[in-house]
Amino acid sequence: MVNCKLLSTGEPKRGDVVVFRYPAQSATDPNLGNDFIKRVVGLPGDHIQYIDKVLTVNGQKIDVQPAGVFPVDGISQRFTEDLLGVHHNILMNPGQPSVEVDRIVPPGHYFMMGDNRDGSNDSRYWGFVPEENLKGRAILIWMSWDNGPVLSRFGSLIR
Repeated sequence: MVNCKLLSTGEPKRGDVVVFRYPAQSATDPNLGNDFIKRVVGLPGDHIQYIDKVLTVNGQKIDVQPAGVFPVDGISQRFTEDLLGVHHNILMNPGQPSVEVDRIVPPGHYFMMGDNRDGSNDSRYWGFVPEENLKGRAILIWMSWDNGPVLSRFGSLIR
């Protein structure tokens, strides 16, 4: 059996980090068949806006607080984001232009964003993830890479 839900453990919640099959747009898509891991930002029916690096969900601006410079690359700014009750760190590069979106998440789909906002290939580029593409919730960091392995992150819990 492939792509069959064996045990329902509940629907993804906003802020969950999930593994999913990339939602390929065509048979020639280079990411076809690849697994991706991103944070659930938009649930079915949500209005998602990302304008000038400001995330808004259903008209509510998502709060971010400065948390220093990312120590690995020394360029990206670290922030703590409060995604409507789910607190986690994100990275943004002040010199990188913003990708802007204004979309309503259709039924049975999710809007995903990477925590490295300016370095993530996510729903801002390729659209929504169908529920049937979801594989499960991510729990641990298996690999972290930034011009080489970041050993201090291996095995860390994902928040």
